Amino acid sequence: MIKKLTLTLPVIQCIIALIIIFIIDLIIPLGVAVGVLYVFCIALLINESQKRIFIFSVAISILILLIPIVTTTNQTTWMAYVNRGISIASIWIAFFMAIKHKKLNNKLELYTSQLEQKNRELELFFYKTSHDLKAPFSRLEGILNLCDLRVDPVCFLHKSHMRNTLVSANKLLTDISHISTIYNPELKISKINFEEALENVLKSLEYLQDKSKVEIRTKISVKTTFYSDISLIASILRNLIQNSLLFSELNKNGNDDFSRTPSFVYIKIIETKNGLLIQVEDNGEGIKQEYLNNIFEMFFRGSDKKGSGLGLYIVKSAVKKLSGKVAVTSKYGEGAIFRISLPNLWGKEEEGISVSLLSLN
Repeated sequence: MIKKLTLTLPVIQCIIALIIIFIIDLIIPLGVAVGVLYVFCIALLINESQKRIFIFSVAISILILLIPIVTTTNQTTWMAYVNRGISIASIWIAFFMAIKHKKLNNKLELYTSQLEQKNRELELFFYKTSHDLKAPFSRLEGILNLCDLRVDPVCFLHKSHMRNTLVSANKLLTDISHISTIYNPELKISKINFEEALENVLKSLEYLQDKSKVEIRTKISVKTTFYSDISLIASILRNLIQNSLLFSELNKNGNDDFSRTPSFVYIKIIETKNGLLIQVEDNGEGIKQEYLNNIFEMFFRGSDKKGSGLGLYIVKSAVKKLSGKVAVTSKYGEGAIFRISLPNLWGKEEEGISVSLLSLN
C-alpha cells in the first residue's frame, strides 16, 4: 500500500525554492554559490522526518550534478565539476547536521516529557502525603477536644504538649500542600476579593497561641478590579502574617531583654500604579542582619522558635510565579516589614497561563 505524501508548509517552500534555484543555475551557472542556496533548502526541512531530509538531499545532489552535464560546452573546465563536488559535499554536511539536530531535539523532548512526568508525580506525592497524614492528626485533635471536657490530671498534664505538637505538624502539612500548589505550572486566574481572602486567612490562623496578645491592623484600598491566582495570594498572605504572629508575641529591644510593649501586625493591601502592594509590618523580634540574605531559602530557620523553615520560601516562590517582587527591611529588636509588589493579570484569566518550573529555581 502506497503511503499518501503529506505536503507540509516547509516541504512546499523547499520545492518552490529548489525549482527557482535550479532555473537560475540553469541560465547562469552559479558554481560553488549554488551549494549555499541549496543548504538553505535543507534548513527549511529541519523539523521534517529524517527520511524526507534524505530524499531531498539526494534530489538536490542530482540537480547539482545535472547542470554541468546539461550545459557542457567546449569552455567547460574540470573546475566546474570540482565546484559541483564542493556543493554536493556541503549538502551532505548540512544533512548530517540536520539529523544530529533532530536527535538532540528528540532527546530534549524526551527529557522534558520525563521532567513533566516527575513533576506530576511529585505534585501527587505532596497532595497525597498532606491529605493522608491529616487524617490521624484530625483524630488526635478530636481526642484532645474530648480531654478538654474531662477533669483528668493525666490528660491535663500531657494535652498542652500534644496540642503544640499537633499545631506544628498541621503547619508543616499545610506548607507541603502550598508547595504543591506553587509547583503546579498552571495559574488559575480570577477576580480577587481581598477583604474575603484576608478574612479567611486570619480565620485559618486562629489556632496560633497567644494570638490575642497581638493587635491585628488592616488596611485595604483596591478600587480597580484585580486579577490573580487566589490560592497563591492566600498563601502569600497566610505565610507572611503567620510569620509576623509567631515573632510578635512579645516585643524585643536591642539588648535582647523582653519588654511588655503591645505587639501589632499591620497588613496593608494597596493599589499602585503598576499593580498591587501587599505590606505586612510587625514590631516583633525582627531579623538579624546576617540572616536577611538567607530567610527566603528552603528550610532556613534563623531562630529557635517554632516553624518549618518553609513559610518565607513559599512566599518568594509564589511571588515569583506571579511575576512579582518581594523586599524586606528589618532591624533586630524592632520588627520587620515585608513588601510584595504584584502585577494585575487582568485579561489573562482565559489564556491558560503556564509557568516554567525551572523559572522558580
